[in-house]
Amino acid sequence: MAFQKQYLHKIESLGMGGTFWCYDTTEAAATVAGTSYFNGEGSEHIRLGDVMMVRTFNSLSAPTSITTVGLHVVIAAGTAIDLGAATALAVA
Repeated sequence: MAFQKQYLHKIESLGMGGTFWCYDTTEAAATVAGTSYFNGEGSEHIRLGDVMMVRTFNSLSAPTSITTVGLHVVIAAGTAIDLGAATALAVA
């Protein structure tokens, strides 16, 4: 599954023009953190230094479990968006 803009949500504006985002997916966190995953329509507002919370569910249409939640910093933006390594949040 590639990036789907309907699951990217702006949570809050940060200082210096940054943004805190939330992205919901069923894909592994490592896949989402990969280079260029967020390229395409809907990703043009993601900027260097933004913070991205990625939540991985078993299903997006009718979720019954969540497997991972991680915070990432956008370390490259423009033509190839890249997220830094996740700081994992406990899911228990």
